[in-house]
Amino acid sequence: MSSACSAAWATARSGTRPTGEVLFSGTAPSTGGRRAKEFALNPNFRHVVQLTVTVLPEGYRICRKTCDLNGAVLVEQAFDSATCTEQDLVDSARAACAEDERIGIVCIANPGVSIAGKVVVSDAEGLTGSYLVAAVTDACGVVTVVENDVNAAAIGLWEDFRTESLALLYQPARYYVGVGMVIGGRLYNGASHAAGELRYLPFYTEEEQDAALAANPVELLAKQLATLNCVISRTTCATSHRSSGRAWSRSMTLIGRSRKGSPRLRATS
Repeated sequence: MSSACSAAWATARSGTRPTGEVLFSGTAPSTGGRRAKEFALNPNFRHVVQLTVTVLPEGYRICRKTCDLNGAVLVEQAFDSATCTEQDLVDSARAACAEDERIGIVCIANPGVSIAGKVVVSDAEGLTGSYLVAAVTDACGVVTVVENDVNAAAIGLWEDFRTESLALLYQPARYYVGVGMVIGGRLYNGASHAAGELRYLPFYTEEEQDAALAANPVELLAKQLATLNCVISRTTCATSHRSSGRAWSRSMTLIGRSRKGSPRLRATS
């Protein structure tokens, strides 16, 4: 990748000691002159902790993964919690950092809306109102990112397909639908970070949505898809009744590779 090669070249020119961020991977085929050296990102230069919260019929499941920078899962653990509080996530992140000194960032997928490090609303009600970024950063001493869970999955899906625009619609069994939208190569959050929260659209009250979800979920889904088609091309919409593990893991690693993310995947309003 060009950024890795640039970093290696800058290190070589300056005469400073290599940091290990990139590794020599071989030489390119000769085109008549001296063969060029090739470098690759060192997948173990830093590791990424991923924390995801799933709502169960009774309580919550917190899944913790430690991945390298290529997205390979190194450690995976899960435990159930009756309440899923800020302390549960802090303890899980702290345990991961204690086990692996290469941890450089903790990425948390919140089933709700987070703004400036604060969980504004969450399907895990024990997290609502929590200043989760500050709590985990203070406990672990590493960069912490909190993103909506469906947004995170949408980033991973976009990375796999690389379409100009994409929408991932996720319908949980017990709660309202969520949507992650990548438009023009950028994650679209909206001014209030609620761009994909279709529960707030005016065609149904929350009580009517509850009834439709129980009695006729297909009709509810059709209305939500029609709403999305007003914003984004219908050919780029993907629907799911459950999270995509591959997309989720990929997305959290992408977020973890840079605290600001890829230039094409920065949030926009």
